[in-house]
Amino acid sequence: MLSIFNIGRQRWITHCVLALLTVAAVFASNIFWPGLTIEHLLADALGYESLILIVFTLLIGPWQLYRDRRRKRNPVNINLRRDTGIWAGFTGVAHVLFGFTVHLGGDIKLYFLQPRAGGGWDPLINLFGVSNYIGLAATLVLLVLLLISNDFFLKKLTGPRWKLLQQSNYILVALAVVHTFGYQFTINRERIMTALVIAMVLLVLTAQFIGLSMVRARRR
Repeated sequence: MLSIFNIGRQRWITHCVLALLTVAAVFASNIFWPGLTIEHLLADALGYESLILIVFTLLIGPWQLYRDRRRKRNPVNINLRRDTGIWAGFTGVAHVLFGFTVHLGGDIKLYFLQPRAGGGWDPLINLFGVSNYIGLAATLVLLVLLLISNDFFLKKLTGPRWKLLQQSNYILVALAVVHTFGYQFTINRERIMTALVIAMVLLVLTAQFIGLSMVRARRR
């Protein structure tokens, strides 16, 4: 049990910084969206923080390649990327839990289903419902990534298999972005927030393209 906490000074610093950023995200959201209930505030703040952290995990690899020109490819595990992913998981799951209390009186099934006129239920397939289904898929991927983000699974799955599962992060960011856009259009979110998400998407695509180009060039 104690080995869980024996992660080294640098990783503890990383976790402390990420914890402070989480608190800062909540305070900043309270300033930007005053008057929200605490549940709504936490849902929004933690949702956007989780997305930002997911994006950041996809920038770390290209940055490491750029910083070390002799490196042909990144190692299977980078602690900063893994620890950031852990906090993306925590904040993402918390976003979902608080989010279910914001709309529809907290009736979770109404996020996904609509009552049928003759009785029973049908899938909710408007923008709100589809966004929730996409968010559910993103949450499942996030939970898998959170589950394997530890030394036990890193050793149990061996490097290549663990890395393959970690690469589902690309699927996660796509799902998270589409879910975010869906909600932004549903609730008519401020344009600056939509612009922020678009900027993050462009940043990830650019960084990944540069990273892939560096890997290919150094293999020659």
